[in-house]
Amino acid sequence: MIANVVVATPTVENTYVTAGQDVPTCELVTGDGPTFSVTDYGAIGDGKADDTEAFKNAWAQACQSTGQIPTFLVPAEKTFLLRPLTLMGPCKSSSMQFQAIHFHNSDGLRVLGLTSVNSPRNHISISACDNADVSNLHLIAPGDSPNTDGVDISASSQIHIYHSFMGTGDDCVAINGGSSFINITDVTCGPGHGISVGSLGANGARETVEHVHVKNCTFTETQNGVRIKTWEGGSGFATDITFEEIIVQNSQNPIIIDQHYCNGGHSCKAEPSAVQVSNVMYRSIRGTSASEIAINLDCSLNFPCDKISLDDVNLSPAAMGKDVTASCKNARTTTLSTKPSVTCQV
Repeated sequence: MIANVVVATPTVENTYVTAGQDVPTCELVTGDGPTFSVTDYGAIGDGKADDTEAFKNAWAQACQSTGQIPTFLVPAEKTFLLRPLTLMGPCKSSSMQFQAIHFHNSDGLRVLGLTSVNSPRNHISISACDNADVSNLHLIAPGDSPNTDGVDISASSQIHIYHSFMGTGDDCVAINGGSSFINITDVTCGPGHGISVGSLGANGARETVEHVHVKNCTFTETQNGVRIKTWEGGSGFATDITFEEIIVQNSQNPIIIDQHYCNGGHSCKAEPSAVQVSNVMYRSIRGTSASEIAINLDCSLNFPCDKISLDDVNLSPAAMGKDVTASCKNARTTTLSTKPSVTCQV
């Protein structure tokens, strides 16, 4: 068992990366300067030997390094057993940038104050984890960089992400199959593809997501605002999802359910099975849409969306002289004080 691994970067004091019960895999790759690998300081990485002192010693040397962008290296494809551990800055080098972080099978994960710039893929991946607290992130990648999700969550529960900025080339937060009790609060997103549930059901897979709460988030010039995306031919469900107190500024698709998602395409042929989307609430959402269709509920013909509620939604065109509309297919909806108005028949 391991618990309470805390990492602080030299440029941000009190930055935490905490891993709890079970043995996580954590991959950190960074820097063009000297490299300080935990294995060079005696870490075994077999999941049995206690590697705590090796981590302490490697970090101490990295933290004292005056080289430009030193690297604190935790090698991939190894599992490190650690006792409670704190790796704390500030350090002598002006910066140490983490390019890729993957937490797997951790309980009690804590990430606070981390900055990641120009990750080649997901900035942070959380898989098979329980009880994670992630806050004060600053995740940056060009708006045209593919697959650079801010935080990618899969098969995890009780994940709380808050007080963060994410500007990427893909989803700011992606909530994938097997995830439940996900809370996202006070996140600013843009550029990027918004906050997404899914995609779910690719290649006929059964996948589920439930109990998601997204609140007090702002989307600026994003491809999407709040999105649910599923593939035709899959199965499972996405249910008990709330998006509330959302601001969108010049975003292409402020509210979208896309059940014909084809890895970015939208022309999947109808299949006899689909992921069931139900019990979705959109409340207190306002701002401007860069596209004519501000609300797009494109649900499955064979498994229509059920219990979709919109309350206090006010979306207007981003450009003067334009209009916005809503499109709704195969969804059972209830609306109150919603603009543009939503008319949908199943």
